[in-house]
Amino acid sequence: MRREAPADPTAILARPRTDGAMPLNLAGNRLLLLPERAALAEATGTLLVADLHLDKPEAYRREGVAIPEGILEETLARLAEVLEAHQPREVVVLGDLLHSARGADAVTADRFAAWRAAHPVPMRLVGGNHDRGVARHLDAWAIEDAGNSALLGAGGERLGLHHDPDATGEARVGGRIAGHLHPMASIASGTRHLVLPCFHLAGSVLVLPAFTAFARGVRVHPEPGDRVFAIAERRVIDVTAALG
Repeated sequence: MRREAPADPTAILARPRTDGAMPLNLAGNRLLLLPERAALAEATGTLLVADLHLDKPEAYRREGVAIPEGILEETLARLAEVLEAHQPREVVVLGDLLHSARGADAVTADRFAAWRAAHPVPMRLVGGNHDRGVARHLDAWAIEDAGNSALLGAGGERLGLHHDPDATGEARVGGRIAGHLHPMASIASGTRHLVLPCFHLAGSVLVLPAFTAFARGVRVHPEPGDRVFAIAERRVIDVTAALG
């Protein structure tokens, strides 16, 4: 992952929260890292999620792979829970809303259309490498196509929103937020070994965990100055020291 200037050393706001979230200041923009695998930009009321891969279970089933039922329903229920808890003004998906280049199957398309009707919050999509077949669904799902990047900011420097953390945008930005890598923290303690979805802050680039629970990920190996925040027991926890 391409690295940019280090983040403000006072970026971690340590005051404990009862909702399990972790406050983070990125280039003057206060974010909440949420245990539901999302981030909330408080000043703009923007909920950021990445890598939902909504149709991945059905895509696998088409290939003859046995996949448990309920994965799509769990993903949408968790997203609805975040909307209810935080009441964002908009949702920005940082790529890979879908998985298959063919677009969503009929079952996934209908279920997500019904979900959008029940949750009509404005939504934008920053395209990801798996979103080649998504265009034909966007109107029916009331989702705005944001292209390959977007900007976010209020009261601080603007943040670039991308799918790939190595992507670049034309505008000068103070930091970037991305997805794509599905970062995981591998933590060993005695005889126990945990692999947990995590947020990875490398310099001024924040990579979100995959929102879907049905995704393999890249294990994070933090470099000096990085911060890693794992999700465990509905809390976001700073596990940087455990990975050093």
